[in-house]
Amino acid sequence: MTILVNGAGGAQADPLLAGLGVQLIAACTSFDATEVLDAFIDAAAGFPGTTSVKASLTPAASVLTAGSTGSYNDTTKEWTIGDTAGLSAGDGLYLSHGSFNDGVFRIASVVDGTNVTIEDADGVNPLDGAGNQSNVFYMVAWSWVGPTNAAPINHSGAGAENFWKFDADKSGINTQSQDSIWVADIPAGADGIAIDGGAPTGQTVNDTTLALAILRNWANDGGVTHVALANHSGQSVNNFTWTDGGGTGEVPVATAQGGLTASAGDGTKYGRLVLRAKAGSAYTVEADISVTVDTSGPVITLSALAA
Repeated sequence: MTILVNGAGGAQADPLLAGLGVQLIAACTSFDATEVLDAFIDAAAGFPGTTSVKASLTPAASVLTAGSTGSYNDTTKEWTIGDTAGLSAGDGLYLSHGSFNDGVFRIASVVDGTNVTIEDADGVNPLDGAGNQSNVFYMVAWSWVGPTNAAPINHSGAGAENFWKFDADKSGINTQSQDSIWVADIPAGADGIAIDGGAPTGQTVNDTTLALAILRNWANDGGVTHVALANHSGQSVNNFTWTDGGGTGEVPVATAQGGLTASAGDGTKYGRLVLRAKAGSAYTVEADISVTVDTSGPVITLSALAA
């Protein structure tokens, strides 16, 4: 079994793109952990772990908030839990209730000392419109959050496996659990970013409407879900817009792969792609792109007649 981010990371051939952000989460589904003993991100399986990240967990390992009498107010859209001390937006909560599938949800905001707002991975409140609810089971879920191209995450061009390990205790009885995710660097040339089927820089094309492919050989786009256009790092200019819908702002990866439109006129066009695993994420993978547009070649039309 492997951990997936937007479907990616389950195999060496289908990895998560190094540089994107990841939130590795450990949750106690029995709602009864009394101590977090340690957490690790390692290159090899097995306990004891090697590289401890316990000090970097959010919320802190000492936060053990849990209960079975949580409630939800559908008017204020707020969830009441026993105590929000030590919690912040983005932290995980494992929730269980008959009105939705049990799982890890994110805290969207901490309202006050007992109330939070909640969202799923798509930013949706799972009880929105369901009326007031009671007897919600909850427990904090601990996370390591960071970029996948920096220690302690292992990554390489070929892909590297990372083991997320967690060791928790219930009144002297401990449980150890581990799982893994594959992370790889962006491939060079067209296998990373392809423009009109070729390299992302240095091509000469005869049209301003260009095909775009991102990580074309990776089944799940390396976990990339959103893409924006920005100024070229060397030329400080962007000459591209999205073919589908126009503009340069952040769009879903499917829209981005609908193609690019270069600005009118012949000449070299510059820009930069900004890849994210989550809309608006601070963790990005960025790649300069450029093509030379030359429309001076002959114009050819093809047709057929009966013979």
